[in-house]
Amino acid sequence: MSMGTTLFLDVGYHDDGALAVGLLMDENEEKVYTKNIDSVQDYVPGEFYKRELPCLLEIINQVDLTRLKFIVIDGYVYLDRDKKHGLGMYLHHILNETVPIIGVAKTPYKGSNFAEPVYRGESTNPLFITAVGVDVKVAAAFIKNLAGLYRIPDCLKKLDGLTKTKIEG
Repeated sequence: MSMGTTLFLDVGYHDDGALAVGLLMDENEEKVYTKNIDSVQDYVPGEFYKRELPCLLEIINQVDLTRLKFIVIDGYVYLDRDKKHGLGMYLHHILNETVPIIGVAKTPYKGSNFAEPVYRGESTNPLFITAVGVDVKVAAAFIKNLAGLYRIPDCLKKLDGLTKTKIEG
């Protein structure tokens, strides 16, 4: 399956602020987008999207959405079998449902029996995949086939590392 042009998004939090990072990738290109955010909402259980979504939009606003095959987020698109909205679903609605969203979570949410498990490398711990705008089995195959020998695809490891830096300015 071709990667197409995919935007991988994540946010790292430090002090009262955050660093939002986007990694735009296709077979021939890789570009990093960053945005320091001076102030973010406090974390509220069950309302994580209110904290994370404004940060993700800071990166998305720098990208030509018409080029994108997928946006991949660190988290869930929906939170249960009834498709209660998670971060990815809120993002999908804000983008007028124009870009498929794939959620990749490293930890189970409420057992995650609604998410598609993806085992990579020799890991016995799955990644938990949810999606909107693309069949979840297609999304799971996409994540499974990303480069990297280990549980976490190389591009997601890189993205996570970038969110842990603090860019001055």
